[in-house]
Amino acid sequence: MSKNTKIYFNIEDDFKKYPQATVLVIVGGRGTGKTFSTLQHCYKSGKKFAFMKRTDRDVDMMCPLSINAKHDKACIDVSPFKKLNMLNKWNVRAFKVAKGLGGFWKCTNNNEPVGDPIGYIVSLYSISKLTGADFSDCSYEIFDEFIPRQYETTKQTEGEQVIEFYRTIERSSRIDGGDGVKIILLANSLTVGSPMARTLEITNDLVDMQKNNEEIRMLEDRSILIHRLPDIEGFREIEMQDPIYKVMHGTKWAEMSLNNTFAYDDFTYIGKQKMKGMRCIARVHWNNKYFYIYKGENGTYVTMSRSNNYDFDYDLERDGEQQRFYLEQVYFLREDLQDDRIRFETYELYDMFINYRKLYKI
Repeated sequence: MSKNTKIYFNIEDDFKKYPQATVLVIVGGRGTGKTFSTLQHCYKSGKKFAFMKRTDRDVDMMCPLSINAKHDKACIDVSPFKKLNMLNKWNVRAFKVAKGLGGFWKCTNNNEPVGDPIGYIVSLYSISKLTGADFSDCSYEIFDEFIPRQYETTKQTEGEQVIEFYRTIERSSRIDGGDGVKIILLANSLTVGSPMARTLEITNDLVDMQKNNEEIRMLEDRSILIHRLPDIEGFREIEMQDPIYKVMHGTKWAEMSLNNTFAYDDFTYIGKQKMKGMRCIARVHWNNKYFYIYKGENGTYVTMSRSNNYDFDYDLERDGEQQRFYLEQVYFLREDLQDDRIRFETYELYDMFINYRKLYKI
């Protein structure tokens, strides 16, 4: 079945409507055409791109053959261009160049690469090792599946790695007179608390958009576009023909895939709370801002609402303070969580507490 632009996502619409966006965050259900549309645009526009995966193994699986090897028609093709090749009668193949580095090449009928690659394939793990590498010919940095699956091991610094790689590309491109570089982040709606979302500080936006059933949010002052793909009429009917949806009916996986909801996240403890009779016990400096912890007869409230009077002051920018805050506050706040006696004003604050030990390596 050919792609129907009225049913599947088309990234060119976002480029036209929001040309000012430097970062495009595209979150959608399974099979909505995010990667398909993005790579199709790159190919047709002739703009080179860096396609990022999480690990060297991810790159190796996508590029089972080396660029220096002799190939034939039996060449394995598991790259994201496979369906694009079939529908457009292209022959774009992925080849490994070095550990954690590959490329997409247009190929002959005998699967021999021709000319320069149309795009690079890079793992997050290899970025720091690619010192001196020049990616200034790239117009797009594409991070595929930026929200990790529950069983994947991730580095909490991967968001910073993506931004640093962008700076390397964009700086070189600007010196060479390029048109600028865009970051395109693609993922299924698995969880809002990913390292990339934390780095961009868009976790609360993702939660708020789901709560209000909001499709588009353009953060003008930050040049970030967040596109939460809607429940498009016709898409559900097509996907429901897949036998796996009958198998998984009523599960969180089905909610994520069909309804584009963050079904794996718990929003029970999120919400505003009346503060009458509550006392501020701590101010915490975190991510260049402050949040406050209030205690009262009915429990605990963690909020951005300011207080000038507090018992303890913590600075999480300092290593020693991170340990102190964990021992004096986080450990006991977990007990409030178990007893359902705590609320967080935003999901961002809740996410920080839930993942505190992992984020601060305690």
